[in-house]
Amino acid sequence: MTFFTKQNKTHIHSLKKCAFLLYLLIIIFIIPACENDEMPPPPPPDSACQDTILINNVVIKPHTKNKLRVDVEFETSDNAETYINYWLADDFDEMKRSVLSENSSVHNITLINMLAESDYVFQAVAVLDSCEFFSELYTFTTEALPGTLPQVIHHNLDLNFDGYILAHTTAPGAVFVLDNQGRIVWYEVFDGLAQVHTLSEKNTLAVMLGSLDYLEMDFFGNEFRRYQYNADYSDLIHHELLQNDEGDMLTLGIHAQNFDLSSVGGGTSEQVISDNIIQFAPDGTEKWRWNLFDYANPLDDPDILVTRTDWTHSNALAYDTDGNLLISVRNFNQVWKVNTQDGSVMWRLGINGDFSMDADDHFYLQHAIHLTPNGDLMLYDNGKNGVRETSRALVFELDETNMTATTNLKIELPEDFYSYFQSSCAMVDEDKVLFANSVQRAIFITDSAGTFLWHVELPGSFYRAYYMGNFY
Repeated sequence: MTFFTKQNKTHIHSLKKCAFLLYLLIIIFIIPACENDEMPPPPPPDSACQDTILINNVVIKPHTKNKLRVDVEFETSDNAETYINYWLADDFDEMKRSVLSENSSVHNITLINMLAESDYVFQAVAVLDSCEFFSELYTFTTEALPGTLPQVIHHNLDLNFDGYILAHTTAPGAVFVLDNQGRIVWYEVFDGLAQVHTLSEKNTLAVMLGSLDYLEMDFFGNEFRRYQYNADYSDLIHHELLQNDEGDMLTLGIHAQNFDLSSVGGGTSEQVISDNIIQFAPDGTEKWRWNLFDYANPLDDPDILVTRTDWTHSNALAYDTDGNLLISVRNFNQVWKVNTQDGSVMWRLGINGDFSMDADDHFYLQHAIHLTPNGDLMLYDNGKNGVRETSRALVFELDETNMTATTNLKIELPEDFYSYFQSSCAMVDEDKVLFANSVQRAIFITDSAGTFLWHVELPGSFYRAYYMGNFY
């Protein structure tokens, strides 16, 4: 990055927040070092605050491996909480505010959520006894994004939604955030594959790197844990990283087991591939394991000699409102509810399941099961070659007493958006849905009728996308 800083000690004037209205006055004359006429000056003093806090020794440090992350170090003459206001040099109305630095005289604040190749202005603010003290203005320029990130192709940006979209590309492995104009404003690049990413309720990011490694980090680049799992093929993790309230990570593991399939024309010791649910403590130790073979018999499948190499292909986990687990058993076209106390299967939703439901709402090869904010079950219904070659979003209200599944929302996608593998969908608000279509490599938002409101394309493979109101 190209940076320009003022290192001389700065006398700061105090004022309350309302004094920001005076920013637009005498810009050029107060800050001769700032060439852009739209850059506001430091605010004038406010006589209501008697003390003075000095902010000095301001140093800007770029991150060598991340062009959209900037550390700002500075000192205050007394202990104070501090934060930084920052904005594009030509767009003061889009001011952003950093996280708060705790009470101290030495501060280090990381700025994120920025555009590449752009001029920025920032100002440090110290807070003491309800008074705020402002530094002079400083500027820096961000560099270009690395070539490993996708060049986002814009199709429709008409919807000016108030939030961000978290997405990823598998290879090269990268996770990134798009703003409502389809621009990358945050990213993290990894060595190797990024198979799947998930967002926790704590606003941390979990990323599966290949099928052996996973990590948890925040959006400031702080890594909380990284764990490498067993390299034995029979225990490879896949598809999911779900964090619970205790900080445990739940994932899906491949489980291989030999069965006597001679009664259906196979051998006496044929390997069948299914799935485990594995729960890891924060230190990586295994706490709980659930084996799908305990609740389904391969001999019940008349096509087991064909399907045995990937019999169940479970692909998603979610917690239900009562704390039990939901698992998407893709190849069975079902969602199961698993009791986390004794491992029993409490019910099965879908084709040949336990719920009464409209046959038109049977789903095929589903992905991305999760609960909506009101507790309904949402999933991406991929469809199936030769059966129904269209994809859709489905939301079910489940009555577990009367065992009925009522479809509250159904969004049918056009035939040319049939995504027969991977993909995801999630509510943006009460009447809009975010889709990630892996076949078309498209991320888009529709209304409840399926009308496209926002649409971008990524030239790379990916799995899921998440909507975020903010990310720090």
